[in-house]
Amino acid sequence: MGFGLRHEDIELPQGAWAAGERTLVCWQGKPVLGLTQGAFRPYLFPVHTPAGFAVTSESPADHPHHHSIWVGADHVNLHVPAAHRTEVYSYNFYVNDVFQGRAPGRILQDQCDGQAQGDGMRVEQTLQWRGPREWGAPEGRHVLSETRLTRVRHLPQLHAFQLEITSTLSAPSHRSALDRHATLGSMPACVRPCRPCMAGKADLRLPPQRTPTQPGMRVPARWAEAMWRPLPSPHGPKPAATIGTSVHGA
Repeated sequence: MGFGLRHEDIELPQGAWAAGERTLVCWQGKPVLGLTQGAFRPYLFPVHTPAGFAVTSESPADHPHHHSIWVGADHVNLHVPAAHRTEVYSYNFYVNDVFQGRAPGRILQDQCDGQAQGDGMRVEQTLQWRGPREWGAPEGRHVLSETRLTRVRHLPQLHAFQLEITSTLSAPSHRSALDRHATLGSMPACVRPCRPCMAGKADLRLPPQRTPTQPGMRVPARWAEAMWRPLPSPHGPKPAATIGTSVHGA
């Protein structure tokens, strides 16, 4: 039995409904990771090692917007033509609240499809980056469209799962600009006291010559900087200097 995809059913009392949804990537019938749609953005949670240990936190108390493994951007400007001028609407798709004067946006999933590929799984999500509900835009303004590919591979020689995430952005109607950088973040959780865990983040930057984004233009985001590093454990040996996005089993 290899990789598969299944929707997680949540049992609720009559008259109640779930505010989000989750699709699970499974390996040998066991969950590897969950593609979770939260109130503000989709993210990967839970994330398991082949041994079944969960290695990320969903929403820590000090940074509740750091949802496990996620993609976001804190400075996104939508350029909307108006009479004799262009107006700029500013949003953040990072913090779950107003951030530096920018209204909180939401990243919503339209579609999620998965296909097993050899020793792994390829999941494609179609997403909309939307501003908050406002006068004249009850569903929020459609700022950006995104296609997100998540590839999961089993690495038996390392007793690990490898995650590869690719994000491609396009402007559906008006010119859009990411004035700073987009972030792929991770919020690690120590598996057990004697095991080190990974900490850090990586920045996704759009090519300078291709921003701001014009309607219809598709812009693949590329890694600009990676800062993942192993964290030492007070109860175990010094961790090896491994940097990357592989999740290792115990």
